[in-house]
Amino acid sequence: MKKFLNYLKKYNNIVWILLAIANFVLVIFILNSKLIKNTEPSFPTIDPSPTETVIQITKPVITQGSNSISPSPTESISNNSQQIPLFILSIFVNQKSQLYVYHPDGIPFTRLLNEPYEEIHPSVSHDQQKLAYSAKKNGYWDIFILDLKTGDETRVTDTPEYEGAPTWSSDGLFLAYESYKNGNLDIFIQDIVNLETQPIQLTNSNSPQFSPSWSPKGREIAYVSTLSGDEEIWLANLDSIENRFTKISDQPYQVDLNPKWSEDGEKLLWSSEKNGYPTIMMKDFSGSNQPITELGIGDSAIFTTAHLTYIQREANQNFLISKNLSDGLFAFPSISLPGNINGFDSLSNYEDKNFLQESIENNPVYFPDQQISGNIEIDKNKRVGLDSLTNVDTTFPFLNESVIANFNELRYKIASESGWDFLNQIERTFIPITEPATPGTAEEWLYTGRAFEFNPLSIHAGLTTTIKEERNGQTYWRIYIKSRYQDGSQGLPLKQMPFNLSARYNNDPLTYEAGGIRVPIPVGYWIDLTELALSFSWERLPAIGNWQKYFDSARFNQFVLTNGLDWYAAMKELYPVEAFKTPTPIPTNPLTPTISPTIRYFRSPTITSTPTETVIPTRRPTWTPIP
Repeated sequence: MKKFLNYLKKYNNIVWILLAIANFVLVIFILNSKLIKNTEPSFPTIDPSPTETVIQITKPVITQGSNSISPSPTESISNNSQQIPLFILSIFVNQKSQLYVYHPDGIPFTRLLNEPYEEIHPSVSHDQQKLAYSAKKNGYWDIFILDLKTGDETRVTDTPEYEGAPTWSSDGLFLAYESYKNGNLDIFIQDIVNLETQPIQLTNSNSPQFSPSWSPKGREIAYVSTLSGDEEIWLANLDSIENRFTKISDQPYQVDLNPKWSEDGEKLLWSSEKNGYPTIMMKDFSGSNQPITELGIGDSAIFTTAHLTYIQREANQNFLISKNLSDGLFAFPSISLPGNINGFDSLSNYEDKNFLQESIENNPVYFPDQQISGNIEIDKNKRVGLDSLTNVDTTFPFLNESVIANFNELRYKIASESGWDFLNQIERTFIPITEPATPGTAEEWLYTGRAFEFNPLSIHAGLTTTIKEERNGQTYWRIYIKSRYQDGSQGLPLKQMPFNLSARYNNDPLTYEAGGIRVPIPVGYWIDLTELALSFSWERLPAIGNWQKYFDSARFNQFVLTNGLDWYAAMKELYPVEAFKTPTPIPTNPLTPTISPTIRYFRSPTITSTPTETVIPTRRPTWTPIP
């Protein structure tokens, strides 16, 4: 035993080295088995169906890359629907707002008037014989009346100022409408029996007052006013003079728009922003002190004796929805609309209207599932290149070669509508993959060459304005461009208070934290850029979650043309996968061996060696000489 201990003492350092090598080999073996499983890099998560909308009341199932829809499993379609009326809608199709008729039972979207003019705000008379609307037939917006039996047309107004949103009196002898005079929207009443008489001005205020709706009972007109600082619903009593105007809705910081009476005049409906969506609100006047009730998600509702029909507005798509009042079921599946809606009405008796029947039989038809401009078929596996933009002031003036022609068409259309080349000084159209993306952006579309950002300085210059729209928990922006000529020949007056993003710099902490503030409706005529861009398939994107803190994260100035591609597929058009994939990070492994190995059950304990005795040298003795 003593010899064995002496042996260990002699080779103590060698034992420690052997144990360290064994421990090192064991660590490498375990790590290597784990790393083999993780050598394949991971890629960004892609939403498989980016165009599918998620809504609360009705969820149309949208086929990716098309406009076709089918009812969702939650939609219960009534088998015993009562007589569904014919719908007359002003739809923005092919860069124009024009009147279309539609019926879910065999009448697709068909032009009512086969003319090149723009037409908005259709309104059917109470006797179902005539249609009032606003049209731009001589270069300016005026009110017209169309006889649905004979096709005869009557011009009601003839001024350079804008006139729109006509509404009928119960006896059919008067029209109320909105007019933009002296830099402000007000409501006027016109005798249509004697058109030589001057219109009566119903409202007269420095605040815009618009969107009139005449009660079928004849003595009240509902409208929208910003007199109290927000868009609210007001009521004008025509039998009263001193206390004529009464505010119906009183919801600060909410947007109340588009009032519409029911056919019996007992109920007033309007839309109000609530929980991120336009919501249908109703005031019942059949009894005293009836509360305002909420009917559900929707906008521009029509309340007939048998149906509640409304528009459901998504971020980049609209739907026509109708429910039976008797059973609450859907009268027909949700209809995807081919463009933005600028007013609609219904017509219950339409078989005896000769002119209307001829229009349905002979005028052009637009199907909601036909492809819109710019939404072309592409090969998702084909690599494409970049093409140069001409006469554009930006750092990288390039776009994906499959969308550049569409962009040039949009640019030309904006210039012709607004009177100036808005997209000449563009912020960005493309950025190389080596450039940093907007903070907080998971998928930067500017890398794909399929997006553009207009110059944000146009907001500070007052040439563009933004309206905040909440859709499904996300913030979107509707952009308006100020027209060059403010004589009524270009654009329309605004009818909603903008959200001023630049106000965050006005030295107010509350405004800074909110990312901006709602401001009064600006004067002048404006072009709806969001509507115009969407007609060329350029869609807006939602703001990034940190937009209140970072101005660029609002993404109000970015539009994207996807052609049905998701971001991952669009990136593969320009780059190999290896250029933009995100590898899984591999942790650094500490391979330095520990000095003292750990005792494990499968190994004998390390023997503690006996310490070597160290001889303490004695000082050299000092010799004392002998005396």
